[in-house]
Amino acid sequence: MNSLGTSDGTILTETLVDATAVAVTSKGVNCEGARAIMLVFSSVAVGETQDRKMTLTVEVNNDDSTTYHAYSMLLSNTANTNGETLTRVASQAIDAAAVESHVLWLTPETLGAITHFRVKLARNTAGTAGTFTVKSSVLT
Repeated sequence: MNSLGTSDGTILTETLVDATAVAVTSKGVNCEGARAIMLVFSSVAVGETQDRKMTLTVEVNNDDSTTYHAYSMLLSNTANTNGETLTRVASQAIDAAAVESHVLWLTPETLGAITHFRVKLARNTAGTAGTFTVKSSVLT
């Protein structure tokens, strides 16, 4: 069976963040020539005293330098239902009382101009953050 309907593509998966930190920035991921990029942002291992309010943002780079720029065109199914249309967002927050996950995609029209991306997590409120993971899948 071919992944995502491709016969010649390779899917590279990687855990970018698996942390309890107040704020964290992942290393840059080379995505030059990518046809699709998916991110899964999840909260895990929640304790009763953990605040668990974090926001994910993405930064991109187009020249293999250390300068990254905010990326405000993530695709999100905001209502998390099959009937909801896709919406472009600048960030994704996890604020619910339960463990949750969100799937985000980088806008396909922008992929040809991006050579690297990284993700940033920042805690929204005071208190103890829970454990959060961000995983990426890059289809080349």
